[in-house]
Amino acid sequence: GNLSAKSRGNAALRDMFGDFLLHKGRRKAIDELDNAETIGVFFSALACAKGREFAEVASSVYLDIPRGIFGAETEFIFVPMCPDKETFDAQVANIPWPAIPFEKLELLRSRLLAKFDVQGGPQLSFVNREGVVITNDGLNIISNYRLSAHPFTQERIDSLPERHKAFDFALASLFGDALKPEVRHICLVAGGRRRHDAAARLSLLLAEVEATHPGAFLAACVPWEEGNPAAD
Repeated sequence: GNLSAKSRGNAALRDMFGDFLLHKGRRKAIDELDNAETIGVFFSALACAKGREFAEVASSVYLDIPRGIFGAETEFIFVPMCPDKETFDAQVANIPWPAIPFEKLELLRSRLLAKFDVQGGPQLSFVNREGVVITNDGLNIISNYRLSAHPFTQERIDSLPERHKAFDFALASLFGDALKPEVRHICLVAGGRRRHDAAARLSLLLAEVEATHPGAFLAACVPWEEGNPAAD
């Protein structure tokens, strides 16, 4: 039943990542990821500008992932591409999600690089808890769709182009092509902790539309809103 599925999932996670992760200076047992159905595996050397840039994008999405009492449906794990402990410590300190401990990196990293077909960093791959790779294109996915791609399952990822095609059509109808990119960006970042700031920015853009077409924008947002659980 469900318990045996969880046990199989935990075994697959331990095989990929070991028994423990490092998170905020403490060991985090892999079994603490019980509620995670998908895992984002982030390969990067943060010493390079591209690595830092993508880490910032990934961090903004990660921090907005809804977390219940039993944890999040999606967890990220950092696989640092660094040569020594000093560099490792500096990189892990700047990442909000757990990392593979330095003493386990040499053992596990080569297997993970092969499993996720890493040709160079940075790369964000998503895998389910049974160890099946969902995609190695996670950075493009979160850059384009941000939190609306959550929980990063195969079904959700496959549905994103059509969902956002409908959203973009509605935005173009309401705002025209000139305003569409700005409004789309505000909406995509509005699903998490910054949603109140985004609402304030949107109010300036929406005042005229709302006055003449009450409720029109909410109707336009349906394809996006269904992919973003409300956040406080």
